[in-house]
Amino acid sequence: MRRVLCFVSPLALLAGLPAHADTTADSPAYLEGVVVQGEAVRTAGGKTDTAVIDTPQAISVVGRQQFLERGAQSLQETLRYTAGVVAEAYGNDGRNDNSFVRGVDAPIYLDGLRQTFGYYMPRTDIRMLEQVEVLKGPGGSLYGAGSLGGLINQTSKRPAFTPAGELSISYGSFDRFEGVADFTGPLNAAGTLAGRVVAVVREADTQTDYVADDRVMIVPSLTWAPTADTTLTLIGRYQKDNSGTISTFVPSAASLLAEPGRRLPVSRFLSEPDFETYDTRTLAVSLLAEHKVNDRITLRSNSRWLDAHVDYQAIYPDSYSNPAQPFIDPDRRILNRYIFAIYPDIRTFSTDNNVEAKLDTGAVAHTLLAGIDYQHYSQSSEGFSGLTTPIDAYAPVYGAYTIPARSANPDERQSQVGFYLQDTLRHGAVSVLLGVRRDRAKTAGEVDTATTYRAAVMADLTPTLKPYVSYSESFQPVTGRTFAGETFKPTRGRQWEAGIKWQAAPGTLLTLAAYDITERNRLTDDPVNPYFSVQTGEARLKGVEAEAQAQIAGFDINGALTLSDTEISKSNNPLEVGQRLPSTPERQASVFVARTFPLTDELSLRLGGGVRYVGASYSGDVRTPDFTLADATAALSYRDWLVSVSATNLTDKRYYNTCLARGDCFLGVRRAVVATVSRRF
Repeated sequence: MRRVLCFVSPLALLAGLPAHADTTADSPAYLEGVVVQGEAVRTAGGKTDTAVIDTPQAISVVGRQQFLERGAQSLQETLRYTAGVVAEAYGNDGRNDNSFVRGVDAPIYLDGLRQTFGYYMPRTDIRMLEQVEVLKGPGGSLYGAGSLGGLINQTSKRPAFTPAGELSISYGSFDRFEGVADFTGPLNAAGTLAGRVVAVVREADTQTDYVADDRVMIVPSLTWAPTADTTLTLIGRYQKDNSGTISTFVPSAASLLAEPGRRLPVSRFLSEPDFETYDTRTLAVSLLAEHKVNDRITLRSNSRWLDAHVDYQAIYPDSYSNPAQPFIDPDRRILNRYIFAIYPDIRTFSTDNNVEAKLDTGAVAHTLLAGIDYQHYSQSSEGFSGLTTPIDAYAPVYGAYTIPARSANPDERQSQVGFYLQDTLRHGAVSVLLGVRRDRAKTAGEVDTATTYRAAVMADLTPTLKPYVSYSESFQPVTGRTFAGETFKPTRGRQWEAGIKWQAAPGTLLTLAAYDITERNRLTDDPVNPYFSVQTGEARLKGVEAEAQAQIAGFDINGALTLSDTEISKSNNPLEVGQRLPSTPERQASVFVARTFPLTDELSLRLGGGVRYVGASYSGDVRTPDFTLADATAALSYRDWLVSVSATNLTDKRYYNTCLARGDCFLGVRRAVVATVSRRF
């Protein structure tokens, strides 16, 4: 194993800092699934090593043991049992991980650095992740633009100084074959250098005919820790995906609103087999560094460079010209189709640098955090779009289509620089958090500046029971101009949140939170010039969330409840006022329970199951019905071997994540059963 690591690890170039103590492939919890959230771990909530229970804002953490045993196959699927999150906002899709947090599309971060900028960003393979965190509510004072409802942060696996490794082979529904290798350990006798390699090879079909889900990924990393106070981690990543659009924009007239006997099969493909493509190639390098000057001062610097190329070609039905009647023939079988292609070259660079200082002023203890971050995104592309040949949706014949000429698209560029300052003051059993940030964001040549604030108070009623009240803000630059040529102001958001966190026992955390978010400067239609917009809109998002992770009588229990109320409160369009935000269910509930049963000294059986309920949602007057799904898992562990089977959507229920007023529906994930054989070293 060391010879393999010595050969591969130089490809990593550099390495990062552990988010918490050694989290290696040989963790003792081979068959366990609860993340301990009472320990001091660095999460997206504060950029400091603070326990989740001590953070005065709702945060959820899902560890890799949890999301793997629940059968997750993508980032959005890891959040199915998380309060306040619509995990698969637009259903099963081979292009993006779209999740709503508190009713708003959430930006995605990796190791505290923004990953999603434009639409055509590569996805992350969950096999390279240690955990996924959800920060709920505006995060502008720490992260800048783009996080009104919250954000999703992924934490990469890091090298460990204890030798460990794992090999696994999986086979499952839709001929999904996947091999995973994960090796880590020290690389020198002094114990100052460690490496890790995570590799994934997958060939798979999907629930949509003619659409594949193939991937090759290798993530080598290297950690150098010359002293106990200094760590440098370099993480490299090469990833190549060959996929397509799994959710094929099925017209609602042929799906949700179809007459009896006219609902299209879930697998129906309305594009062209030799044309439909969503292929990506990704190269990325991250450098994560930490140095403790002394017991009171810590310096951190995280940076990532990414280069990606995407080949996106799609043909999809025209359900938009006439949503109620998209067919163009008297028998209502033939659909017009659009053809679209874009071939972007994407480059991003992000860096976040801060200093944490601990000091006392009399009886008040301070934890100061001061930093500066910068991010830059650029995209150049060619493409084409237009109408192509129609198709018989009920008896498709492929091969006849026309392709428009390719032309260059305008270049896209975004950049942002931000300065942030945060102070956590503690006196006795009360802590107060105060934060401020100043940003300068530039998008499409337009410059916006914004100052955002954060404040919170938390009281320790007991060491394990902590209520809090918090206030936070966000902003999002808006491109475009009014009819008069005036630039739009950034969309602004502010949130009040009150909650309580209770750690009744080790390995247990219960959180109850209520929030009220107001979004201002929302774009609405110009009543005089219908092809333009003005900023007079406002939306209100209110809700209550309850989440529990507990270990009771040997059972690992994860439960979540979400009650939300969204409303467009101001708009130039009177018909829009009072409507809910699209694709946001008002009710969600879930519970997953698992337990390990020792059979002999070396043999253990773990069984688990869960139920997820997602309430009805609306888009205009279109109602997407609620649905309830069941999942299950079973795993047998013998010495270093593990044989497991996970199944999601056990009853193979046909459902829609959302149907939009524009005329199309997004299909949910069909039953997926995956069997895995693993060996750890």
